[in-house]
Amino acid sequence: MNTTPSKEAWKELGAYLRFPGATKHLQCDQHRVTLQVQLDKLRMVIVVYVDGEMKGEWMKSDSDIAKRFMRPVKFCAVRFGKHEKKLGKRWVAKMKAQYTSTYYMPVWTNFEAMRRHLIKNNTNITIEGKETTHE
Repeated sequence: MNTTPSKEAWKELGAYLRFPGATKHLQCDQHRVTLQVQLDKLRMVIVVYVDGEMKGEWMKSDSDIAKRFMRPVKFCAVRFGKHEKKLGKRWVAKMKAQYTSTYYMPVWTNFEAMRRHLIKNNTNITIEGKETTHE
């Protein structure tokens, strides 16, 4: 049975995580996830800590922790740009798929994207201090 916080609870959490230093804890299945707002250059980001840690090895594409809590970033190692017309769109699309990789960042710039990712990849989510509802 999946349990996630209500829409109102997510809305309150989003409003709370707007200022530098704001910290909130979630219980996602068996992991305690800490969300903390930090300043990155000139923008605010939400940094994710899982069980009080952030490990570099989680950023690899084969890590279960990364897939569940971190922001996926896809990139293509080969640039085709201006040669696409000459090479053909289908061939370029096939090559892009072949040379595309994913790595994971512990930093989210968009709260809604993070919320959707957490709901999609975890079955039971509880916001510290909030009761859960079934959706």
